[in-house]
Amino acid sequence: MDQVFSGNKFEIAFNISLLLFALVVVISSVFNLIDTERNFLYAILGIIIGSGSITRLYQLNKNT
Repeated sequence: MDQVFSGNKFEIAFNISLLLFALVVVISSVFNLIDTERNFLYAILGIIIGSGSITRLYQLNKNT
Protein backbone atom coordinates (compact mmCIF):
# COMPACT_ATOMS: atom_id res chain seq x y z
CA MET A 1 0.00 0.00 0.00
CA ASP A 2 2.80 2.40 0.87
CA GLN A 3 4.58 1.68 -2.41
CA VAL A 4 1.44 2.49 -4.44
CA PHE A 5 1.03 5.77 -2.57
CA SER A 6 4.66 6.66 -3.21
CA GLY A 7 4.27 5.96 -6.94
CA ASN A 8 1.13 8.06 -7.04
CA LYS A 9 2.97 10.96 -5.40
CA PHE A 10 5.74 10.61 -7.97
CA GLU A 11 3.26 10.72 -10.86
CA ILE A 12 1.65 13.84 -9.46
CA ALA A 13 5.00 15.57 -8.96
CA PHE A 14 6.18 14.54 -12.43
CA ASN A 15 3.04 15.85 -14.12
CA ILE A 16 3.21 19.12 -12.19
CA SER A 17 6.81 19.59 -13.30
CA LEU A 18 5.78 18.86 -16.91
CA LEU A 19 2.99 21.41 -16.60
CA LEU A 20 5.41 24.05 -15.30
CA PHE A 21 7.82 23.28 -18.13
CA ALA A 22 5.02 23.65 -20.68
CA LEU A 23 4.00 26.99 -19.18
CA VAL A 24 7.57 28.25 -19.36
CA VAL A 25 7.82 27.18 -23.01
CA VAL A 26 4.57 28.92 -23.94
CA ILE A 27 5.41 32.09 -22.02
CA SER A 28 8.91 32.30 -23.45
CA SER A 29 7.64 31.77 -26.99
CA VAL A 30 4.96 34.45 -26.58
CA PHE A 31 7.28 37.08 -25.06
CA ASN A 32 10.31 36.34 -27.23
CA LEU A 33 11.74 39.62 -28.50
CA ILE A 34 13.51 38.08 -31.47
CA ASP A 35 10.90 37.07 -34.02
CA THR A 36 11.63 33.61 -35.31
CA GLU A 37 9.36 31.28 -37.19
CA ARG A 38 9.68 28.63 -34.50
CA ASN A 39 7.84 30.59 -31.80
CA PHE A 40 4.46 29.40 -33.02
CA LEU A 41 5.63 25.77 -33.07
CA TYR A 42 7.07 26.06 -29.56
CA ALA A 43 3.80 27.52 -28.32
CA ILE A 44 1.84 24.64 -29.87
CA LEU A 45 4.28 22.12 -28.38
CA GLY A 46 3.91 23.70 -24.93
CA ILE A 47 0.12 23.64 -25.20
CA ILE A 48 0.12 19.97 -26.20
CA ILE A 49 2.45 18.99 -23.36
CA GLY A 50 0.46 21.08 -20.88
CA SER A 51 -2.88 19.67 -21.94
CA GLY A 52 -1.56 16.12 -21.63
CA SER A 53 -0.25 16.88 -18.16
CA ILE A 54 -3.51 18.49 -17.06
CA THR A 55 -5.45 15.49 -18.39
CA ARG A 56 -3.25 13.06 -16.48
CA LEU A 57 -3.51 15.10 -13.26
CA TYR A 58 -7.31 15.11 -13.65
CA GLN A 59 -7.32 11.34 -14.10
CA LEU A 60 -5.13 10.84 -11.04
CA ASN A 61 -7.33 13.14 -8.96
CA LYS A 62 -10.47 11.39 -10.18
CA ASN A 63 -9.17 7.95 -9.12
CA THR A 64 -8.38 9.01 -5.54
